[in-house]
Amino acid sequence: MFHLHCTERLPSRILLQSTNVASALHPDPLSCSAYWSNCTITRNVDLIFKRGSGELAHFKVPGACEKANNPNFFRLPCVNAADVLGGSIEAGWVMNYDFSEGTSSSEKQKDHACLTLRQLPTVAMLLRTASTDIKLLIVRPVLKAVKEEPTIVYHATLLTPPEGVRHVVLGRDGSLLLLLGHHIPDHDFTVPCFSYAVKGDHGCASFKPTRLCIPSPFVDMLREESAQRVVCARARKALRQVESPVLGGLDTEVILLTDHAVVLIFHVNVSREAETLLVCGLFACLNSAACWVAYKIH
Repeated sequence: MFHLHCTERLPSRILLQSTNVASALHPDPLSCSAYWSNCTITRNVDLIFKRGSGELAHFKVPGACEKANNPNFFRLPCVNAADVLGGSIEAGWVMNYDFSEGTSSSEKQKDHACLTLRQLPTVAMLLRTASTDIKLLIVRPVLKAVKEEPTIVYHATLLTPPEGVRHVVLGRDGSLLLLLGHHIPDHDFTVPCFSYAVKGDHGCASFKPTRLCIPSPFVDMLREESAQRVVCARARKALRQVESPVLGGLDTEVILLTDHAVVLIFHVNVSREAETLLVCGLFACLNSAACWVAYKIH
């Protein structure tokens, strides 16, 4: 039986359901370093956070808007969203989205603002706009000096993704973004994928095409099925330690679920150099025992 734990007053921006376009829960809200436990994005790209339960969550977030009657919530604006989007986001435009757990930062300072920024999420959204064009919106926290004081704001970047992508996945620190196709083709059993290295308030020059390859032992199991549709794709915390084959590369684990109840888990590592080297490991497929198979794809 469930018992009511507590009741809280919600911010007015969240109460207006028509204004909300995305939301997410922190993967580990009880962590001592978690500043937030959940986040809601409004159509004007305001990010409204509920504070986490950790010790650090009680510290003030530089630049956050707070109200006395909602002490457990704070809001961070996206300063250039209106300029980038030309208006607000309609909820019906959102095809897919993902939140990272935190955000990598090139800032070398270790003051409160920098440490807080690293605990806030990066957000990526695939949007089908009114013109039927598909766009990729990346919203990322950055530091901005206001009256010589470091302040955290969110900055938006709008990009045109490659054709055919339907799922977006962010690594845990928001530095690696993957765009995945809608189906696993039954002729080669590879998952179409594009990688994108997110740096600062903008990304690198282009998307890097690659493929997530399914090893032959698992392909034989999948041949009995027709082409499978990817219904969900998410990054996850690694359950085992894997030595990175690319020094200084960006890596993450990605879990895919198909409409045939197949679960695929890959370890993906992408180099930061112009030429991409991707190493994909398939840890598990269906109910098979976990294994590790590495591929190098140039």
